[in-house]
Amino acid sequence: MYAVLGRHGMLNREINCLYHICKRFTGQNSIKNNVNGKSLPKVVIAGSGWAAIHFAKQLNRIKFDTYIVSPKNFFTFTPLLPFVSSGKILPEACTESLHYLFNGTQPKLIFSEGFDVDFDGKSLICHNISANNDSVEVTKIPYDYLVIAVGAVTNTFNIPNVDKYAYFLKDISDAKAIYNRICSNCEYASYPNLPVQKVEDLCRIMIVGGGPTGVETAACINETIVKSLSIQFPHLKQYLKIYLVESGSALLVTFSPKISKYTLKTFENNDIMVKLNTRMERVEQDYCEFVDNVTGTKTRIGHGIVIWVSGLTGRPFTKKLIEKLSKSGMQNQRNSLSVDQYFRVRGADDVFALGDCAQMIPDKMSDQAEAIANLLGNKLTAKKLNSFRNVLLNKYPQMSKLKWKGPYNNDNLSLDEFKKLLIGIDSGFRGPFPTAQNAKQEGIYLANVFNQFLTHNSCGLNTYELLGQNSLYVKPFCEVWKGSIAYVGMNRTVFKLPFIELTGKLLLQTLWKFITIDMLFTYRSKTALLLSWMLDRMFGKARANLQHSKPHYK
Repeated sequence: MYAVLGRHGMLNREINCLYHICKRFTGQNSIKNNVNGKSLPKVVIAGSGWAAIHFAKQLNRIKFDTYIVSPKNFFTFTPLLPFVSSGKILPEACTESLHYLFNGTQPKLIFSEGFDVDFDGKSLICHNISANNDSVEVTKIPYDYLVIAVGAVTNTFNIPNVDKYAYFLKDISDAKAIYNRICSNCEYASYPNLPVQKVEDLCRIMIVGGGPTGVETAACINETIVKSLSIQFPHLKQYLKIYLVESGSALLVTFSPKISKYTLKTFENNDIMVKLNTRMERVEQDYCEFVDNVTGTKTRIGHGIVIWVSGLTGRPFTKKLIEKLSKSGMQNQRNSLSVDQYFRVRGADDVFALGDCAQMIPDKMSDQAEAIANLLGNKLTAKKLNSFRNVLLNKYPQMSKLKWKGPYNNDNLSLDEFKKLLIGIDSGFRGPFPTAQNAKQEGIYLANVFNQFLTHNSCGLNTYELLGQNSLYVKPFCEVWKGSIAYVGMNRTVFKLPFIELTGKLLLQTLWKFITIDMLFTYRSKTALLLSWMLDRMFGKARANLQHSKPHYK
């Protein structure tokens, strides 16, 4: 019966909901909370971003009683935010309701925001805001294991008024606000008898940050100007300009110099003004000031909007936990929680951290220099150390090919010289870069660790011993870099893959679209994205549904 009715689309979800309600009242769902008379370990996940959601989806729901605590009841597909901010795709294409995603089953969702942790009492302390936002209640949520994946916020670098007048691009509400502001400015600039200087300022879009997000935002908004706004507002065509400000000497510095030059040339051909070696010094409501790093020349320029996509910093919640744990001497980072190679928060029992709020600092190889030397035998050389890479990777992520790239000399080393080599490898280690790709891998890795080790049948993480025997042990996390992609506008896409770099138009754009669709969770969001692309292709971009005749300032 369920199979037959389920084919009729709209009845399917109602039947699923009725089925789960029946299970709850008949007691069939009790296995979720206990097994063989024992209560399940309670896992509390703080956050609903890339790391948190992939951890929750991969976690064995029969072995754990799982809760997600977040002030948002949806997941945002952040790589698509630049496209939403320009009106190229529908907001529904890059958001997914957590209730829909988990189909009303585990994990349980708690609509709240964590602001502190009682490490001794093992509870997450949350703010519960009422529907009218007129009262705040404090709730303690006990845990057996706490997974912190609250992400990060945009870094203003203490530049005056950035948080007051600039627009960030971290969530779907930011993207929609940017698009509405640009459209509002065009409406306002169309007022009769408005001074030309005022029109120029309103039509000037300042973007700060030359990384992938800044580049894609500039590229997408430029397409909106060319294909939509310049047609709907032909009298503003000559005034609509984009300025991209980057303090470094190149765009997309995480890519290759070849791709950086290709991107710069593409922007120049599309009349996007790129200001390299330039830092923003001040942002006001209708103007900003920036300084040339080479000449020291200061420039003041009017703007209609400043979009700030430069850098990340820790949330107040993260910084509070760092301050509490710093007394143990295990936390020495300013903006992120220090974790070991298994994502255990240093200085806190049964607490893990993932994603942008965590900084991996693995155990030092130099502290075990003698044990590693005994493992290598009589001859201590960098070349021989490299030959034991796979063995040492069982404990030290520093030995990943992504982290230690030589040189692999064959010169004999004394024990002190060998220790200096290990110190160099330790100091050269950099944790996973804060990207969606790495956050996804981290979430899946930690869920697998929980599923295999942190159950009633185990007593914790069994780590690898260099000179001992381990029947079952946890391997440290080593990210697998699968490549980087950026859209640079006018159907042009750049790929940096492990063994090749590609720049081009339609073929690469088609490949990028296939990859993007594949990364989405549900057929609903996949369909919404396809529909957005079809509408954009056939009809162009519609202007925002404005409710005010004048732009609203932050």
